[in-house]
Amino acid sequence: MKNLLILFFLMFASYTFGQSADNLSDEYEKLKKESSSSPEVVIKEGRFLKKKAIYAGDLKLASKISYSIGFAFFHTGNSDSCIHYSNSAIEFADKIDYKEGKALGWRMLGTEYAKIGLVEKAKTAFNKAIGFVEGQENDEAYSIKGKVYSSMLLLYNPDKEQSERVKTAQRAASAYNKISDVSSRRELLPTAYTNLSYEYAATKQFDSAHYYLNKALELADMSQPVHMIFIYHQKGVLFSEEGKHTEAIINYKKALSYCKNNEFFDKKMEILGRISESYTQLGDSKNALYYTQLYQDMYREKSQNGKVVVSKIENAVSKENTMLVKKNWILICICVILSVFIVAVIVWRKKKVKAKKMETQDININKETENHILNKLAEFEAEKKFLDKEISLYVLSNQFQCNSKYLSVVIKNHKSKSFTRYLNDLRIEFLVDELNNTRHFKNYKINHLADMVGFASYNAFIKAFHVYTNEKPSDYINKLKTKGD
Repeated sequence: MKNLLILFFLMFASYTFGQSADNLSDEYEKLKKESSSSPEVVIKEGRFLKKKAIYAGDLKLASKISYSIGFAFFHTGNSDSCIHYSNSAIEFADKIDYKEGKALGWRMLGTEYAKIGLVEKAKTAFNKAIGFVEGQENDEAYSIKGKVYSSMLLLYNPDKEQSERVKTAQRAASAYNKISDVSSRRELLPTAYTNLSYEYAATKQFDSAHYYLNKALELADMSQPVHMIFIYHQKGVLFSEEGKHTEAIINYKKALSYCKNNEFFDKKMEILGRISESYTQLGDSKNALYYTQLYQDMYREKSQNGKVVVSKIENAVSKENTMLVKKNWILICICVILSVFIVAVIVWRKKKVKAKKMETQDININKETENHILNKLAEFEAEKKFLDKEISLYVLSNQFQCNSKYLSVVIKNHKSKSFTRYLNDLRIEFLVDELNNTRHFKNYKINHLADMVGFASYNAFIKAFHVYTNEKPSDYINKLKTKGD
């Protein structure tokens, strides 16, 4: 019986994993086609395919699959998993000296590092990626070079290094145009042309921007959401730059229609912020607030994803102790509650430490970017834009054309406050000044004062006022009235 079970297991393993190299390559090509339309499918099926490649001894394929899974995690906004699988791609490629695989892994690492603000690490990663394919003249090398150049756009300051950004975008398009395989070339060029359009729009060369965006749309496969999302998003940005906010909203919504479920999570958040900004420019505060709330809901959802880990641990503890409940149910309940509490505290502390470290220590901001943000903040304060109800960290970073993490860190380093505290203090400081110097302000109702200085919530206003003055608004105003009498 035991021998039969062993034989059955071996047969099952052979059937499951023992496929030919050709079959595995075919499966990988099918999986690659899903990368632009369904990252979740790539993650789920890619993990299983990777195991089969390792079992078959095909480390080159294992490296490629790891890269594809990392790329899928990049699109879903999961930084940790993206970095893990990118490193996995490099490790497999290292074992067989597969240079293209190492280049792909380093390219993906650089892209993720740049996205989260680790500029120096990103530069190092991109340089390594280019180094592995430098001098090679084949389709795979041209494809990798184009991808690396596209990702390198994240490194350059939009205000100070615009000419370098245009050159880099042109290098990416040039590399893709050298690919001999027509289908591969058509798959990659839409992204390059979209990036070129963005760079020309930034320099107000709108004719060139529209030209390359139309070329991207001609080549794009309508069934590939990643292309359509980025193209329509860029059309929205382009119309917004031209002051055509109605047309911008139409294209932003087209881009949003391709963001299914939780796939392309970060891009979906960005588009929602853009729509809110365009409605604000049109003076439509109702729709602007609606899309801002959608953005904030997604932000909270992303922040709470870590709680899933605690939930899984609770379920595991519960299952393991089911058999012991009859013996001593009181003791088991106490142990489970304590275990869950301890795990929750540990997870919470780790998340807090990690978030703090990422926010302050790991983010490297160059001096030009820092000065750019400080100048923008000075304008923001001087023009009293903080009185706008729709202002948020995301909206302000878009207006400043900078990474929201950069903005948060600069405020913390130079103002010694969180963004929320900084914004609230500006509003209360303005109000206190008006109450002391403008007579009729003391006659307004409290809720009207809160609305005037940009607070959407009455309770938030009361709390912020007390933090700033150590008094309630009503008590502060009564003292001023008594003093005036």
